[in-house]
Amino acid sequence: MRQTLELYAGVKGVPSPRIAAEALSWVQAVGLVDKADAEIATLSGGQKRRVSVAAAFIGGSQVVFLDEPTAGLDPHSRREIWALVNAHRAGRTILITTHFLDEVRAGGAGVHARSSEQDMAGRVA
Repeated sequence: MRQTLELYAGVKGVPSPRIAAEALSWVQAVGLVDKADAEIATLSGGQKRRVSVAAAFIGGSQVVFLDEPTAGLDPHSRREIWALVNAHRAGRTILITTHFLDEVRAGGAGVHARSSEQDMAGRVA
């Protein structure tokens, strides 16, 4: 799993001498130190979601796209993912798709949600 994050770090332009440290930093941030050397295929669904969030943020990405980052997760894991996103959102634009509008409402400043029929303010689209 750490190798996957190293790959993403390299693709996103992290200088070679910093790649391993950057990947390890995100392994720690997502709480998967004990799984650092595991293959992605052996991880649980929640662990894979954490890796995908780390891959999105790694390298200091200023624009982060997260597609359904909490889909299929239990409420505790959902809260952990949102805590991770909130802890690393400073100085970034984060675009998130989700079916959980309660999570969007709790997302904080600068959040705008829109469904195909109406936005969060209740206006018809």
